[in-house]
Amino acid sequence: MPFPRWWCIGRQVSPPTPQPGRTADGTVAPPRPQQRALLAGPLARARTLPVAFLAVALLIPLLGLVAVREQYAASLRAAQIEAQHVAEPIAHTIAESSELDPRDNHPNLYQDPDRLQDYLSDIDRDLRRDMVVIGLDRRILADSIPANQGELFTHDPHGEVGATMRDGRPRSFTERSADYPQGILQMVIPLRTEEGRIVGAVLMEYTPIYRELLAASAGTRRLILAASGGGLLLALLVALLLARGLVGDLRQLALAAGRLAAGHDNVHAQVRTSGELGKLAVAFNDMAAQIAAQKAALTEVAISDPLTGLHNRRRSTPAWPKRPSAPAALAARSRRALYAAKRAGRNRVCGHTDLQPAPERA
Repeated sequence: MPFPRWWCIGRQVSPPTPQPGRTADGTVAPPRPQQRALLAGPLARARTLPVAFLAVALLIPLLGLVAVREQYAASLRAAQIEAQHVAEPIAHTIAESSELDPRDNHPNLYQDPDRLQDYLSDIDRDLRRDMVVIGLDRRILADSIPANQGELFTHDPHGEVGATMRDGRPRSFTERSADYPQGILQMVIPLRTEEGRIVGAVLMEYTPIYRELLAASAGTRRLILAASGGGLLLALLVALLLARGLVGDLRQLALAAGRLAAGHDNVHAQVRTSGELGKLAVAFNDMAAQIAAQKAALTEVAISDPLTGLHNRRRSTPAWPKRPSAPAALAARSRRALYAAKRAGRNRVCGHTDLQPAPERA
């Protein structure tokens, strides 16, 4: 009955251990799940890199849109501040007209609607803005459109006029009415007497100044939009070049690393860039060459003796159990017979046997 190949003379050794990346018969082993996971990680990151560049490229027009929006907001706020600064002296004049001219025996303008209407008409000819003076009962005391005098003002959508007359804080809103169907921007200023008592509100339109500010900053907005569009195109071009160059080289390195982890010897990574990624590829190729040389040296040591140069037949030649030769068996029997005769008290027998093999006959 034949014995297994890993039986050696007089002892038993373990079965041959396969080399890393290879099976017991020497063939290349398929990648393990861990190796496939390590390979899939760099490849997945290489695929997501162009997406990251695209996201960064989209940030450029987004920043441009935010800048344009801030331009509109800044123009609106500047127009509101200008309207507030213009309306406050007018409101003070309307509330304290008798104090401004002690020789004037007439009541304050807000107490005399006819004089107040003439005053607002003069202001409208100079400023070309809509102005409205409203009493505490929300009725129009004077208006740039005289036909609206005496009517109830209901064109503030969220009650901004009533809220300003209650707490004295300036507010702004968009008025839409039959006179202004497209809507105009209004600033509400409290009408406050010298004693600090609120007796009404003054509405000042700031649509013209807002349009002037927008027209003045139109060139800046166009420049921002043009720069954003150019930056987006440039970023997309850079992302495309990087996707075709850097990402391709990273993919080649990831594939080469996967082949090396799978046990392949002839692995060489080829990249097109000459920067840091090129240096990384050179270092990887040197590492792969050293691993292949070390593996070849280990294989040579496994199959031959480095001192004598003789082949190591331990794993290649089947070993059989050692049987004693005929002369050795005869000598052993002789020793046992002598020992038995000595114990029995018999005479010792000495004999000689020629153990050399007889010459062959011709």
